[in-house]
Amino acid sequence: MKVHSRVSVPWKIKEPSRVKLLLCMSAVVLVMGRGVVRGLDEGRTGLLFYANLALVLLCLVIIGIAVFRGFRKPEELLLQEGWLSIRGRRLSAGKLGRVYVHAAAGRTVGIGLLPTGKRVVPAPYMFRYADGEEEALKQLEEWSARHGVTLERKRFLRWI
Repeated sequence: MKVHSRVSVPWKIKEPSRVKLLLCMSAVVLVMGRGVVRGLDEGRTGLLFYANLALVLLCLVIIGIAVFRGFRKPEELLLQEGWLSIRGRRLSAGKLGRVYVHAAAGRTVGIGLLPTGKRVVPAPYMFRYADGEEEALKQLEEWSARHGVTLERKRFLRWI
């Protein structure tokens, strides 16, 4: 006897909002960048100058990565019986520890899939729905309940 699995329609997903990250990194660049410019003007290039320069460059790289990810085209999340596929990566329900849904001001800011044994949600497993958020969230809740995966509505640690 053949058992038919539940097949879902692929949901379009995109990167979660990175507004806070961009604002914080921009503030650091402005404050520390001022010190770098002042050090160049005054000819002071000691240890503090290079530490400030390194921090400014690191923040600029983080800003670049966040902006690049924000402009990528929407990808797909597919929920199947026993596993899910996100951005072409297959993750079995048994290897998924938790699903986090972070909402603010009545809309979903981000969703994170935390693999078992991890403390921080990896970047490829963070997303928000491009459209049809309510129905998609309902389907994700049903999928996680069916597979014994804990779904929590709270903020979560994420990697860049």
